[in-house]
Amino acid sequence: AKGLKVSLKEGGTQIEDVVVNGMFTRNKNTYTGSVTTIKGEDLVSISNTNIMTALSAVTPGMVVVDNNALGSNPNAIPEILIRGSNSIATSAEEKAYNNPLIILDGAEITMEELYDLDMYEIERIDVLKDAQAAIVYGDRAANGVIVIERQQVTDSKPRLSYNFVPELSIPDLSSMNLCNAAQKLELERLAGLYTTENGSMDEAYAYKLQNVRRGVNTDWIRAPLRVPFSHTHSLSLSGRAQKIDYRTSLRFSDKYGVMKGDNSRNYTLNFSIGYHMRDKLPLRYTATYSLTDAKESPYGDFSAYTRLNPYDTPFDEYGNLVKAFNFDPEDTSTSGDGHQVNPLYNATLSSFETTRDQTLRNTVDAKWYVTKDFFITGQFNVDIKTNQYDRYTSPEDATYLGETDPAKRG
Repeated sequence: AKGLKVSLKEGGTQIEDVVVNGMFTRNKNTYTGSVTTIKGEDLVSISNTNIMTALSAVTPGMVVVDNNALGSNPNAIPEILIRGSNSIATSAEEKAYNNPLIILDGAEITMEELYDLDMYEIERIDVLKDAQAAIVYGDRAANGVIVIERQQVTDSKPRLSYNFVPELSIPDLSSMNLCNAAQKLELERLAGLYTTENGSMDEAYAYKLQNVRRGVNTDWIRAPLRVPFSHTHSLSLSGRAQKIDYRTSLRFSDKYGVMKGDNSRNYTLNFSIGYHMRDKLPLRYTATYSLTDAKESPYGDFSAYTRLNPYDTPFDEYGNLVKAFNFDPEDTSTSGDGHQVNPLYNATLSSFETTRDQTLRNTVDAKWYVTKDFFITGQFNVDIKTNQYDRYTSPEDATYLGETDPAKRG
């Protein structure tokens, strides 16, 4: 009997050889536009806690614009710039940023959904930066396009994986060199804030000086801060059986900022099943449910604490939190110099600000190979989104000190 000489030749296309634009895959040699391709494993190796930071680190020209006023607030979503910022704003408060179009497995998602995406599910990301993307998306690609593909099932055996990502945040106040109580009061005296018309010092200076001499030196900027521990868990199960492949994943993230009381919790369930009919008609159904509960800090903005004076104490002589700061302890009709309220007092009230976002996305993909080199593809998406925002301010809030009309309190 004659022997057979068999040799194997590597097949398939490597990830570096193609460009994915969200609708179809093209050979990289035939694509003339500007594109950056990143593997999911490379993103995780750079930063497994922030997908936007990791993406900007390996994408030339991409800038993540953080809102420094919001600091480490876990509910603040940063902006992304790929092709520059907008030069025209309709109002002074409006941000002149142009967020890119974001496509996940062929469906458009929001910046919040990108922020909460499980990095361990990502197979690759293509960032399209120039006019070539407009061929597919038209003027929606004017700010660039971020195309994300999740991992496909390759193993025939069931595969179970679990990832745990811890995160510890530490507030850094080393750059803040503020006056102590004695220095701040002397600075105000030299500026002439307490000199009356006859040249004598007014009562406010005497009261504040008394506080300094009895040892009042409040470190306000540390009062609302903490060292929080955040964590993210993800569990996935995937496998293949004959003509069917499946993948399901569950993710839970519990994030905290350095301001006491803020929190963001995200629950995401993803299910995907594919059916291959004789390699002629691949069908895939994907369902994703996401729930995010956000809570703002009752301690307010950190900037408010930087404006408070160290010679003021948050407690009265009985150990109770004061509503506002005033040099005359017997006068409670006003909120003191510059209407400076005590944010620590407000934090003890029943005020709250919460947000709940829910998204259910259903996607059906179909591809019909008419011939080996010619195919017809289609996609159908149904998205259901709900948003609930609740905010309550207590009538006892120090901001309303001096307001006598009950209808205007709270």
